[in-house]
Amino acid sequence: LLTSMETPIGRNIGNWLETREAIEWLQGRDDLTEVNELTLTLGAEVLDAVGKGPFDAAYQRLEQHWRSGRGLEIFAKIVAAQGGDPKVIEHPEIMPTAPVIEYIRAPRDGFLNGANALWFGKAGITLGAGRRVVSDTIDPLAGFRFLKSWGDPVEAGEIIAEIHGSDRLVAMGIASRASEQLHIDETAKPLASWIIQRYPQTRDKASRKG
Repeated sequence: LLTSMETPIGRNIGNWLETREAIEWLQGRDDLTEVNELTLTLGAEVLDAVGKGPFDAAYQRLEQHWRSGRGLEIFAKIVAAQGGDPKVIEHPEIMPTAPVIEYIRAPRDGFLNGANALWFGKAGITLGAGRRVVSDTIDPLAGFRFLKSWGDPVEAGEIIAEIHGSDRLVAMGIASRASEQLHIDETAKPLASWIIQRYPQTRDKASRKG
């Protein structure tokens, strides 16, 4: 699948923050339209590719497992099998949060139509959510948590996202530059689909939205 990468997929950037979002989605959160669309579509493509299709039927099965809670149940078993605490799957709030949280505010009124994915990815590395070299240490709690959905109306000065890190000066420096990396327009501009194209092109199946 070739997807739109101009804007972060989902509302979180960072190891634990993204994991928590995945848990919330498995719990039935249905406002994460791009996560919904891409997860179910990619899963259906994989099932189809290994002979568990056709695509439409596979998509429907995955959607049923998601809505029924079966996917969450299986994920909890995977966590337990790897020595993790499955209680976190039911109550992700028991996990710790970053010691430092700063805020990104809207620079003007309008509609939040996304954010500069490349800039936020590099800023996440600065926070410790990623590596520049293999020897760098990952901070699993670092990253960004967006409080608004793409297409939501926002007001100047309103908190759009949280910056999670361990160094307040670093987080404050990112906060001072981050607001101009938000795509805020006079009108909402929702994407028709996050999937731009499928490969190989001979497998022409209609894109689905969550």
